[in-house]
Amino acid sequence: MKQLLLSFFLILTVYSSFSIAQTVMQPINEEEIKEPDNDKDGIPNRLDKCPNTIDGVCVDGNGCIAKIRRVVHFASDSYIVDERSKPLVKSILEIAQECFGYKIVLKGYTDSTGSDDLNKELSRKRVLSIQTTLLNYGIDPKRITIKWYGEEDPLDSNKTKKGRYKNRRVEILFY
Repeated sequence: MKQLLLSFFLILTVYSSFSIAQTVMQPINEEEIKEPDNDKDGIPNRLDKCPNTIDGVCVDGNGCIAKIRRVVHFASDSYIVDERSKPLVKSILEIAQECFGYKIVLKGYTDSTGSDDLNKELSRKRVLSIQTTLLNYGIDPKRITIKWYGEEDPLDSNKTKKGRYKNRRVEILFY
């Protein structure tokens, strides 16, 4: 009797596995499962909390316009984008191209090393460096606003090397 039950269980297990494998391996017709997305933002209507987003903006997981902020840091007394920051600049370009409906604000800053006039000019050159890169890749200049502040609005203390590094930046805001 035990042998018969064991055989029956083994046959049932093999049959169940075969049925599951057949079910899993069935091709899926994407048209059958595709849900409506009226504003074409990639978020189905039933999940979309902002159902009328405009074309050309990036959305978050709820279908609402994503707030995007990136920061490029610079070496002391420099406006050249270093090798470490080039992948970040590339990602900024990709966002600018993909999310063509956004305006772009570039805000330049320095640490407190140097005179106010020198820092204003250096922050201007940093912003122009990022702007030039965007323009060279075909981003419409009408989308870009630039501002420079010198050592105003530090993110961290200028008393430490790490703090000064954080303050030498261009903030890129997409809205």
